[in-house]
Amino acid sequence: MAYAIKYLGPEIFAWATDYPHPDHTESWAPELEELLQRLDERSARLVMGENIRRIYKLN
Repeated sequence: MAYAIKYLGPEIFAWATDYPHPDHTESWAPELEELLQRLDERSARLVMGENIRRIYKLN
């Protein structure tokens, strides 16, 4: 995923979840942390919320 974000540009990605569900574990948390470590600071900010704020005009 980090490669796709870097290749296509972080402006078009957003992380989302509908957690918690009883049939899912918290295994997504370490995977999300690993993804964020692979991104530069700006890309991480965009993917983790700034893109959604922009799309929904929440700024």
